[in-house]
Amino acid sequence: MGFIMDLKLIKKRFILLIPILLVSFSFVFSSRVEATTENYIQDNTDRGWPLFSPEELDRLNQKLNDFSESTTSTGEKANAQFAVYLTNSIGSSTIEEFSKNLFNEKQIGDKKHNKGILLVIALQDHKYRIQLGDGWKNTALTETSIKSYVFNDSLTQLLRDASYAEAINQMVDDTIAIAGQELQIPRSLQTYTTAYKHYKKSENMKNVAIILLVFLIASFVTYKKSRYKRRYQRMLLEYAGDKEREFLTFDEREVAEAFATSKMEMTDENIRQFIRRLKHNEEMILHYTVKNKLLRQYDYKRQALSLTKKKPNEDYKYANVSKVLANNALCNYNYWKESYVQSLGYKDMNEYDRLYRSSNYHWDSSSRSSSSWSDFGGGGSSSGDGASGSW
Repeated sequence: MGFIMDLKLIKKRFILLIPILLVSFSFVFSSRVEATTENYIQDNTDRGWPLFSPEELDRLNQKLNDFSESTTSTGEKANAQFAVYLTNSIGSSTIEEFSKNLFNEKQIGDKKHNKGILLVIALQDHKYRIQLGDGWKNTALTETSIKSYVFNDSLTQLLRDASYAEAINQMVDDTIAIAGQELQIPRSLQTYTTAYKHYKKSENMKNVAIILLVFLIASFVTYKKSRYKRRYQRMLLEYAGDKEREFLTFDEREVAEAFATSKMEMTDENIRQFIRRLKHNEEMILHYTVKNKLLRQYDYKRQALSLTKKKPNEDYKYANVSKVLANNALCNYNYWKESYVQSLGYKDMNEYDRLYRSSNYHWDSSSRSSSSWSDFGGGGSSSGDGASGSW
């Protein structure tokens, strides 16, 4: 009798627990759904037809949601948000300026780990870029690895064929593959990292073979050059008398190497002529650089050697030495550009780009997507690292 009463009591308590269990399960389920329905794709184009079918959009979003669950080596969630932004055109901005400003406006990723990634594609401009949060510095995900693995020939062909959905999926997959070398990514994405490991292994073997071949060639060339250099130096000392070398301010080894580069025949007269012209060109350049403040920083001896071995049979005049200097590698466009920027009070071109040429870009928060873009705002930032491409 007592046993029957116990069963009735257990049954009664179990019935009372059912609503509580249903509420708990529904809460867990709803939380799981909510955690995996963030929209990381913003389609801001105006083509008149959807870039993705609903099924394709869901699959890509699920992939990006899975990636956001990646953790660090210590098991801590990395908040590695991967956003995709599609637009018709970026206007007058460069793809680099546009992507960096959009990344920082949305604060993709978080402040602590800064593992955000932004893929921007401008369809009409035929440009694309992967913008990286600063937390990816000194990791496997770099400009070099992106350009060599993600921006491949098959991607270019897909974009030229207007297979945009397939191209975007490929870019996302390949980027995740590289990022997976740094983060512990979910099991559903690990096939991508495995493919990248095989790729790196084959590339490393290829690079070892190339390095070995280059080393052998370089060793042979160095041996030949050192042998000829010693011969030219010995003959230079034998042929050129003390009278010719008396006022020569150059190191004799440098002169011997320059003479060898000129490909002049090794005769007494040619060596004497080469030294005379070298001294003459040195005087011309020294006179010209003293008169021009901007050129004073240049090594006039190096200039004279460069000019003499290039045209060993020509004496430069005052009238044409300025033109020669302007075309010389030591006096190029970059020098004049840096000089101009410094005259404006900037330290260098990087500071000029950062402080003066920063875009007045403001992101248009209006969306043509069927669902709103995720509200990132985790404090992620990018100082400009990433990789750009075009098709």
